[in-house]
Amino acid sequence: MIVLNGVSKRISSDFQLHVENITLEKGINYKISGINGSGKTVFLKLLLGIICKDAGYRKIDNTMSGFLGIERMLDFLTPKEYFYVVCKSYGIKKKEILARYNIINSFFNRKYMDEKKLICDYSNGNKQLIGIIAACLPFCDFVLLDEPFNYLDETTVNELVKMLDFLNQEKSMSIVYSDNLKRTNLSNYESLAIENGNVQALTS
Repeated sequence: MIVLNGVSKRISSDFQLHVENITLEKGINYKISGINGSGKTVFLKLLLGIICKDAGYRKIDNTMSGFLGIERMLDFLTPKEYFYVVCKSYGIKKKEILARYNIINSFFNRKYMDEKKLICDYSNGNKQLIGIIAACLPFCDFVLLDEPFNYLDETTVNELVKMLDFLNQEKSMSIVYSDNLKRTNLSNYESLAIENGNVQALTS
């Protein structure tokens, strides 16, 4: 469970993100919507602890992982090396990493574990998918994804939705994701909307 009560973060002199009272339950997906610049990425960073709140109460009882964009990847590594680096920080052994990768990759049938080229040499779509797979491999209770469908073609978007729904249904993982494409929804989701800097829970 993630609890936010009276949390605020000032980004500039004319913008402040505010969360009055929101609870995120394990096992439920959450879709964050809002116009560009509304604070979706800031909200995800607050949840992950990448930036600190200015005020309010924040409580997290579960494990978390996240992917906030291809520009934040260690793109001097191969995908295999990147997967190992991410999973090592969660204490996951190589044999288990491969087993989990095979489960996730069954939806995409990619050869990232076998390829030797660096992440920086892949297309943006492949970088995006590599980053998302890496965030999912630890099988954390909450996985936070910033605009996960960016750069992906329609086929890969559909594969990704199926994979994330599988992790939610079979592993009880909660996917918290920002997305402005109204046609792209995960199953079992609730909506969070950000407007004028205020984060509010809506009924799906």
